[in-house]
Amino acid sequence: DKQWITTDRTSGIGAGHLYQWWSTTGSCCGNDTFTRSTDGGQSFETPVQPTNNPVWGTLDVAPDGTLYLAGIHINHRDIFYVDRSTNAQDPGATPTFQSTIVDMDGAVAAFGGYNSPNPSGLLGQVWVAVDPSSGPTAGWIYMLASVDPGGTDPLDLHFVRSTDGGITWSAPLRVNDDSPHANAWQWFGTLAVAPTGR
Repeated sequence: DKQWITTDRTSGIGAGHLYQWWSTTGSCCGNDTFTRSTDGGQSFETPVQPTNNPVWGTLDVAPDGTLYLAGIHINHRDIFYVDRSTNAQDPGATPTFQSTIVDMDGAVAAFGGYNSPNPSGLLGQVWVAVDPSSGPTAGWIYMLASVDPGGTDPLDLHFVRSTDGGITWSAPLRVNDDSPHANAWQWFGTLAVAPTGR
């Protein structure tokens, strides 16, 4: 459920590795929700559990081969995690993760009933993207999610960034520019970074 896959496009030791991550819901393997292929997808390793077991998110690889997963706590939709693995690129190592809590000033919304755009499912996932360029912002990490900010507005897009490898993060920024009282659903926001860093 909610499975995502990304490829290491660097020229490092993890070049060509495939990383796959999914939710614990409908999982084959309980809380072990991450796996890796080092042979171009011909085989995948036994799944392992990311730190804090985040769900409902995405993953990306930095120019130095560091892998990032961004998601939320399974029981607390206002707790956002970014898990970082510096050794997933090493084909001889079992991937391990370090986790950071990130303030997104809201909560991921789901199962909102008939008043929401998706009555019986998610209204967005947590998106993470790393700048793949060789410019001054190379390796910066960006995170975006459709979140319920509280109050009358049901769903906004909030954005944060890290310039130090995911150790610290900026204050959340509301991206959409409609009135906070517009009762608008900014659902399923997504994020990508161009090869130039844009």
